[in-house]
This record gives sequence, C-alpha cells and structure tokens, in this order.
Amino acid sequence: MIVGNKCDCLERDVAESEGLRLAKQWSCSFIETSAKQEFHTRELFEQLLLLEKRQSMSLTEAQTHKKSGPSKSSKRAENIKNKCNLM
Repeated sequence: MIVGNKCDCLERDVAESEGLRLAKQWSCSFIETSAKQEFHTRELFEQLLLLEKRQSMSLTEAQTHKKSGPSKSSKRAENIKNKCNLM
C-alpha cells in the first residue's frame, strides 16, 4: 500500500497523480492521509490490519495443506513469511 501523507499541505513533494500511477504500476492500494486534519488516518490503519490479516491467513492455509515435498504455494508462503512488513 502506498500512503501519501500530509495531503493537507499546499506544497507537495509528490502529486496525488504520481501516487495513483505508482499504485497502479505496482498493483497495490493508494490512500492519502492527513494526521493534522484527521483525514483517512483511521481508514489507513483499518486497511493495513485487514491486509495483514489476509496475509497471515494465507500463510496458515498454505502450511496446513503441506504435501510430502514442498509445493509451490508453501515455497511462496515461506518466502512471504521471511520478508519484513513496514507499517
């Protein structure tokens, strides 16, 4: 998820259109927030928690469906599990 913060500022370092373009290119979500104006801050954390929950559930499902050898999905789950999350 790409987050544009301080969307209440008049002078922007990155335009909203650039954030939307990158989100489309990387196949991820985009949201703009402003802590000062309390704009989309709650929605941001709700979406991040939902994404984390989905990822955790998919990892659990992949681990319960293990076969005799490592399957493609279990390799993917192991790769995801070994990466860090930035929040």
